[in-house]
Amino acid sequence: MASSKSALVVFLGIFLVVKCQNLIKNSKDTNLEGRLYISEVNPDSPGHDTAEFIELRHTSGQNVSLDGFTLVFYNGRTNTAYNVLNLTGYTTDRKGFFLVGSISISPIPNIILTSNTIQNGPDAIALYFGKGPYNMLMHVTSDGLVDALVHKTKSTEQADDLVSVLTPGTEAFWEDANFHTTDESIGRCLDINGQLTFQLTHPSPGTENYCSISLVMLNEVSSPYAEDLYVEIHAPSSTFLYGLTLAFISAMDQLVYYATDIKGQTDANGLYLLVSEKHDNRAQQALPESARLLKKGGGAVALYMGKSSEVLQNKRYTTSGLVNALVYGDYEDMAAHPLQDLTIGNNIIYWHTWDVNISASLCNEGEDPVFILGGSTPGQLNNCPHGSAYPSVRLCFEITTDCSEWEGDQLSSKVLNAVVRSWQSLCKCHVSSSLFTDTNLTCQSHQLTLHVRPNATLSPQNAELDVVLPFVLMGRLITVQNKNATFTVCRQPSDLPNSSPAQPTNTSPILLINEVNPNTPGSAEDTEFIELYHTSNSSVSLAGYWLVLFNGKNNLAYIVLNLKGHYTDKNGYFLVGSAKVTPKPHIVLRSNTIQNGADAIALYYRPVKEYVVNMPVTGDGLVDAVVYVGQARDDASGLLKVLTPRQEAIHEDEKFHMEDESLSRCHGFTPVDHSSFQITRITPLTKNDCETVLPSGTPFVISSLSTISTYPRTPSSSVMLAISEVEVLLGSIPYNFIELKGTPGAPFQDHTLVFCSSNGKVYHRIGLQGKIRDNGLYVIGTNETSDQELPLISRPHILSSEAVALYRGRPDLFPVGSFLTKKDILDAFIFSWENSTSTDVLKDLTQHSITFYETKPLVSVSLCTQPGGSSTSILPVQQPSPGSENICPSTVTAIQLDLCMNGSSIDCSEWQTVKPSALDRLKITLSRSMQHHCSCTAPPSYIQDVNITCSQEKLSISASVLTAPSDQNLIHRWNTDLLSHKDPLTMQGTSMMGCLIPEKRQVWQVSLLVLLLLLVTCGLVAFIIYLRKRTPQNYTTIEMNPHTELTSDY
Repeated sequence: MASSKSALVVFLGIFLVVKCQNLIKNSKDTNLEGRLYISEVNPDSPGHDTAEFIELRHTSGQNVSLDGFTLVFYNGRTNTAYNVLNLTGYTTDRKGFFLVGSISISPIPNIILTSNTIQNGPDAIALYFGKGPYNMLMHVTSDGLVDALVHKTKSTEQADDLVSVLTPGTEAFWEDANFHTTDESIGRCLDINGQLTFQLTHPSPGTENYCSISLVMLNEVSSPYAEDLYVEIHAPSSTFLYGLTLAFISAMDQLVYYATDIKGQTDANGLYLLVSEKHDNRAQQALPESARLLKKGGGAVALYMGKSSEVLQNKRYTTSGLVNALVYGDYEDMAAHPLQDLTIGNNIIYWHTWDVNISASLCNEGEDPVFILGGSTPGQLNNCPHGSAYPSVRLCFEITTDCSEWEGDQLSSKVLNAVVRSWQSLCKCHVSSSLFTDTNLTCQSHQLTLHVRPNATLSPQNAELDVVLPFVLMGRLITVQNKNATFTVCRQPSDLPNSSPAQPTNTSPILLINEVNPNTPGSAEDTEFIELYHTSNSSVSLAGYWLVLFNGKNNLAYIVLNLKGHYTDKNGYFLVGSAKVTPKPHIVLRSNTIQNGADAIALYYRPVKEYVVNMPVTGDGLVDAVVYVGQARDDASGLLKVLTPRQEAIHEDEKFHMEDESLSRCHGFTPVDHSSFQITRITPLTKNDCETVLPSGTPFVISSLSTISTYPRTPSSSVMLAISEVEVLLGSIPYNFIELKGTPGAPFQDHTLVFCSSNGKVYHRIGLQGKIRDNGLYVIGTNETSDQELPLISRPHILSSEAVALYRGRPDLFPVGSFLTKKDILDAFIFSWENSTSTDVLKDLTQHSITFYETKPLVSVSLCTQPGGSSTSILPVQQPSPGSENICPSTVTAIQLDLCMNGSSIDCSEWQTVKPSALDRLKITLSRSMQHHCSCTAPPSYIQDVNITCSQEKLSISASVLTAPSDQNLIHRWNTDLLSHKDPLTMQGTSMMGCLIPEKRQVWQVSLLVLLLLLVTCGLVAFIIYLRKRTPQNYTTIEMNPHTELTSDY
């Protein structure tokens, strides 16, 4: 162990210092000393292929003669040479590189090719040494072979002959055009075993390849808003690192503003930590206080091969020698990032100002590691989520135009941009389309579906975007290229083929797989068949439909049938099968064509798309599918995941019938639903035999459980179960999801959700499958995270009372059209609208009832415990929470209103007895006033414990309002500011305004008058005194006074 660790230290040191030039000689299996090899190839460049090139490299890193070498280009279709280049007379450059390519390549190639010379694939490029001869149109050969690359541009392409001769034991390399937004190449890089292998890189003709080195990587970086900066590098444990440079780059000017050499040893976990100087005792290396990440404009933290002197400060960044980098930005400016080239296919991280304790950690997300936002863990293993932290989000829109008008490479990004703008206008926040990846736009019938995946720039709190975004945006209109689309609930793709005479929609009949017989008695297998059925019971065109058979071992198509030009018969049936099937099939297959299982049969609708043999299993255009197994132990997980998610394969048990049996649709016309099938006698081109009683003790197919069991179930203990939350839609589709709450981990045993209309009649029911989650919740919904799929349901009456009821019992006990009863009922929610009334039959089911007074397109109703825990009720909530605890109002705010009539006294006789209907109208009036003036959440059902007292002068109303903590102050302010409200409140048909008590008003007025009089009096006195002091005395009178006195003496 010690010797291997020492070897690894030497390996890393040599590798990082000399940049791969001499390390490859240490390979055990490949001696590359003094060898010429294919270093990089770009066979498929964007546009007209004007940036193609082939880069050869000599391991000496010096000028080397290429005499005797020949470069041969092979066509994968013919396996013959379509171009031959004799390299005699040429030499590599002083770094060992030799370039062949288009004239637009920089640096200028040693041999210039005309544009579009290198074929895209499946093809090959081979390097030979020797006399050959090597000529045009020669057949592929390994004689004199030095090196070769077999490449392709599509994952499904094959080049078996080229591979078997040139690179036996490998597969053709796939150049994925989606690797980078601009261009990518196939480059040779060292793997962890020291072997040179091909991987997708950024084009780097004549220079070092952009290799993603798995041995040493940036592992975690703190937020620019964190108090302490740290950067964490990951490498093999207890390994000495040198010859590496850490660089900080500004996005504003693309300059390196800080660089430092890495020199030190990783810890036992393979971590190497760099921290600000004041905390250098925690790390292997200190960063100066002046080295900070940029809060404005963003930047990058990059790890390079080589010394810091090669990555000079105040110089423009380079991609040469780049190991990996974290590119980051801020939410204030989310335009195209100027440091995009440093990402090497990774994501860009966007931090919020409040992300003080959030870091960007490297985590394995799918096939490649990506940076994900999460809690800071410097010097510790990264806190990475288990599985996919950010599942795909599906946003759906109702359109009035044809789907053909929504086609185009750039349209998906434009739709996403419109969604983001709509989101911004509602949340008043900084969001960007760069928050999403894997954007894809599909269209069927009049439903447009945008598939996106949140990237790691979103914090884990936003993991439920597939619920939150539709809840916020439901009913809003977006405009893209002068075409309108309205947010709506997502219906299942299987219900929505595009347009055809046999088009399935929510109102028209649909084409379905009706019966399948994949395994017939005997070795001949000559009575196999697949029966399709159109629910119109009439002859319809099958143009645009495809029937595809998939092999469960490799998940590839082995039979593809285009149904264009065919029609169902007059009863709606269509048969595909062997020649000996009676009646004769419309399309005849050879005997033993349909495989026995684990396999699948899928029905697609896509007029403009061709499905081909050997294509991977896909859900694109899927209408219906059946996944089946011949043995219970057979594995069909790959097919199930794509075609019938969260369901088990159907087992065709050959012991069912002595002669033959089939898988028949007997339990409804819901597409992609295995619970619709059971084993029956074969009935090609006729009604399925669903009535025959199963022989005692024989297996059967049923799907009341998550697995479609082949044997009768045994009873188990009762499951404690209740309805917890329902998201109610306005329109023909009633619900988006239904959440149940029960015993954690308990399986369902004969439980059924029943949907009924205002007259108490059943219009749909769903048998529950699987088991309750460990957190005690179970979600039936339309998104991929649901425990059970909610089928497309159409409510019989819009804006009419209805109920969702939970029963103990099988679905067949609640036939459509029957009346609900209280027998075996476990729970129920009743929904009414303002102008509808609940019938007595619904009221008898439950006390959980709610009335909607606003026609919102989507409302989430949750079972909530009253603050204080005294009782429960169902309430509309601000935010849906399927699969997690309900988000209910948690505080109570008391209100006190004094209302007066302007210049009139109040007739209290109207308020002596308040009818429930009048009380409801009072709550509606108060609710609308609150929500209008304080922009808070206070629907009528939140207003409780209303108390009314009346006198001739005023009407006093007190009540308790359920609120979120953030709304308490807003409700208080509304109550206090009622006097300033200009809009009157209408009570019992009487208009009233907020008022003050008259007595208090008189005292206030008298007090003010007295105060004013006192002030005026004091002012006058002060003014008189002032004037007297300012007036001069009469001196004449003073002089005459003595004379007057003398006269008086005589």
